[in-house]
Amino acid sequence: MLTSGSTGNAKAVCLTHEQILEAAAGKSAHSKTNSKDVFLNWVGLDHAVNLVEIHVHAMSLGAEQVHVQANDLLADPHLFPRVINQHQVSVTFAPNFFLDLVASQILEKDPELRNPEKLDLSSFRALFSGGEANVVKTAVGVTRIFQAYGTKVEFICPGYGLTESCAGVTWGFNCPSYDIKSGGEFTSVGAPIPGGLVRVVDLEGVQVPPGEIGDLQISGPVVFKKYYRNPEATKEAFTQDGWFITGDQARVDSNGQLHIVGRVKDTININGVKYFCSEVETAIEQIKLPGVTPSLTIVFPHRPQGANTEEYCIVYNPTEEDTTGESRTHIDDNMSRISSVITNKKPFRIIPLPESSFNRSSLGKVSRAKLRKAFEAGDFQEVDELNRSLIHAFRKANRDAPANPAEESALNLACDMLGLQTEEASVTDNIFHLGFSSLDINAFACRLQNTLGSRNAVTLTEVLRNPTIRSICDGIDDSKDPDESYDPVVVLQPNGDKTPFWIIHPASGNVLVFIPLSRYLSDRPVYGLRARGVRLGERFFGSIDEMASTYFNAIKRTQPKGPYAIAGYSLGSSVAFEVAKLLIANGDEVRFVGALDSPPHIAPLISTLTWSAALVMVSFFLGLIPERYSNEVIPRLWNEPSDVALEFILSNADPARLDALQLDKTGLSRIADIAHNFGQAARRYEAVGSVPTMDVFIVDPLLSVTEKGREDWYDRFLYQWKDFVTGDLKFHQSSGSHADMLSPKHVRDFQRILQDILVARGL
Repeated sequence: MLTSGSTGNAKAVCLTHEQILEAAAGKSAHSKTNSKDVFLNWVGLDHAVNLVEIHVHAMSLGAEQVHVQANDLLADPHLFPRVINQHQVSVTFAPNFFLDLVASQILEKDPELRNPEKLDLSSFRALFSGGEANVVKTAVGVTRIFQAYGTKVEFICPGYGLTESCAGVTWGFNCPSYDIKSGGEFTSVGAPIPGGLVRVVDLEGVQVPPGEIGDLQISGPVVFKKYYRNPEATKEAFTQDGWFITGDQARVDSNGQLHIVGRVKDTININGVKYFCSEVETAIEQIKLPGVTPSLTIVFPHRPQGANTEEYCIVYNPTEEDTTGESRTHIDDNMSRISSVITNKKPFRIIPLPESSFNRSSLGKVSRAKLRKAFEAGDFQEVDELNRSLIHAFRKANRDAPANPAEESALNLACDMLGLQTEEASVTDNIFHLGFSSLDINAFACRLQNTLGSRNAVTLTEVLRNPTIRSICDGIDDSKDPDESYDPVVVLQPNGDKTPFWIIHPASGNVLVFIPLSRYLSDRPVYGLRARGVRLGERFFGSIDEMASTYFNAIKRTQPKGPYAIAGYSLGSSVAFEVAKLLIANGDEVRFVGALDSPPHIAPLISTLTWSAALVMVSFFLGLIPERYSNEVIPRLWNEPSDVALEFILSNADPARLDALQLDKTGLSRIADIAHNFGQAARRYEAVGSVPTMDVFIVDPLLSVTEKGREDWYDRFLYQWKDFVTGDLKFHQSSGSHADMLSPKHVRDFQRILQDILVARGL
């Protein structure tokens, strides 16, 4: 099994049958599980905690198992207790951040638990929890809720484990009462299971007495023996006497309970997902910020008191002696923007430090652990407060204040949603840089509509096209003719001095899907091109040629001179091809033409779709219904009237996804209109001509096109681009499927490939 390499190189852990069975037996003996228990699986089976902790554990007992997709529970955490009730589950696993989601959602509806939902959770007795530190406050809240539903015991069992130990090697069974008595912020992680041994040692490898902090090491039959084909990593992972070095710091209390107090390993654990500190540092170093000493930007994790998950801090050495609020703000904004691209979370603190604070070793290394310790001891408090006061004063003095009630309402709403101080935020700030995610943007547009009143048409299109508070408010003037004010250019990322990157919408016409990608391309402007017709009142394009001509003119207005880099996603690839031809015919240099998983001949794929069939397809792309279900439904709805098809989809769509996208009947109908119009235009389109170079990205194809996988998709469809490229044609394998290749789950892999290609193309 792979170690958690979610943002870097994972190691492959060799888990033997003997080790897995020892672990399952040890877990069962420790938790007193038996064949009458019902186990709930919802974490992916490629994770050791589910494969061994739940799945194999249950199999070894001959106990029942219930499997639920993780996405279902994450979309609707309240589903968790309902599934336990429905199947009378007694044993499961959940990390701290998910427990916090469950508690928050239930308590939001009934803070005092005066009218708890009629659920019977009396069967529930063991919830293993790990992967990140468990907060006592969260454990208390979840216990109170579940006991209101009939759970009769303290069921939360915080533990400690790794892939190398088949997940939990320790578990506790008196949470939260034991931890309330000890007075700590985080729960203990219990005692070792049979087959697992733990020890805490000092720097010399000598075991420390109870209460003292040291390095945690584990051993026993439940611990692996080697990494697959990696003898170097294996050798470094074990002590001379055979104990595995976990990289975590811990202490054992007087009752033999283990407490994890810190991590030596250089990762940040945010909501159970680990990010490498070095990766954030490298990303910041690469942009070569003025005023920052090269190789002296350090990132380290930090868990603020009362926080539900880990945060991180950035410290750097400034080059200038006479600091100004402007220079510090510039550094702060850029570091925050770059780091949040990787972690999806802004830094807790960004602090300038003198060079003496970094204490380089003889090899030039800087200890993150020492910097973290100094920060948490308050050593940087004075310089931190001075830096923040400089930034605050500059932002306040240079702030573009709201000019009217609409701007004030919109700015207050944005700051409220993001937890910002309004006196520092400007109506001319790009809202993406303020910290909005793609789902936040949906919610912001809808909440702003409610705030300003129904007479103002606040749409997602306007928010994306005008990504500042001022331009959003200017753009929602109903007196303007939507058709005349149509501009296809959406500025997704305005910064950087490299060649701009242009990307054309898929059949849905919108560019929302490109937001995660744009956050990674921080060294060049990123422009999305959205279809005419997305906004109500705009007429649709009559042909692919009209679309391409409109986009060509918009590109030339925004970027008058080349070289150009242009790509299209899905059916937008054909439009990108046509735009590239127009640029070349105009005498411009086009160095990059990208086709994101779409062939040159698109008519057979979409032109025959009825309106209702197009509705089903976009509903799948939007994540409202599963792909296989969409294939089953299309024949049923093929010739149904639009109202019938809409009612069917809305009644069968994922409610959480509908809410997240803020989609109603009108909005979904409009997207189907655009997709159907695209299909009609595709019916009359035939690819002709050529471009000198092209890069085609390959992912898992739509099942409606082929169920034979990528090879068939490439052979019969994508390879046809060879007839339309006179020079260098390259194909690139990327992760994910046609519908989710640019989602947060897979966009990291895609952007790495894309960035390398752009560099290779001289961009």
